[in-house]
Amino acid sequence: MLKCTNCQAESLDDARFCDGCGAELTPTGGATVEDAPLTRAVTKPTCPSCGTNAPTDAEFCPKCGRAMRGYAYAGFWKRWGSNLLDSVIALVIGGVSGGIFSLLLPGVTGSAVYLLVVVGYYVILNGTGGTWGKRIVGLRLQDARTGEDIGYYRAFVRYIVAIVSAIVLFLGYFWVLWDEKKQTWHDKAAGSVVVVQ
Repeated sequence: MLKCTNCQAESLDDARFCDGCGAELTPTGGATVEDAPLTRAVTKPTCPSCGTNAPTDAEFCPKCGRAMRGYAYAGFWKRWGSNLLDSVIALVIGGVSGGIFSLLLPGVTGSAVYLLVVVGYYVILNGTGGTWGKRIVGLRLQDARTGEDIGYYRAFVRYIVAIVSAIVLFLGYFWVLWDEKKQTWHDKAAGSVVVVQ
């Protein structure tokens, strides 16, 4: 732990700014002369995850690493709308692709191509911030802890668990209604959240 010479507050070893007064810390833990006693109160953002005060320009919490930018979790109806759009988009893209491949390559079944295209649509786009349906209604899929994209592997896990969420009378989807972070079962499995942009 670093101890600020300005206010005596302790900060994490890799913190650049004091948690107590906001002064920039030197490698030895003291506040720099330029930032020593502030004459006006500084309002610092608070981490939504652990409550730690962070520097005003911090993108991530110096304690837990969670993204500091403010956002609201997407509610049930907005997510339902994006899912409806995605179903239509995936049906059209998958159906057209499957039909074209069936005509051009008679040995290739259209349903195999359809399935590959639909899975690819959800995995590739969700791995990089969200499907077209989510983007159209102003939503973003992101890592619940860091706010970054979840990547393809976690997007694939999310896709598989979404099937389970639907099989069990859509209970996994309705979980949004009472979950604190408005997560579905597949969000929990992938460590993701859907937020309003």
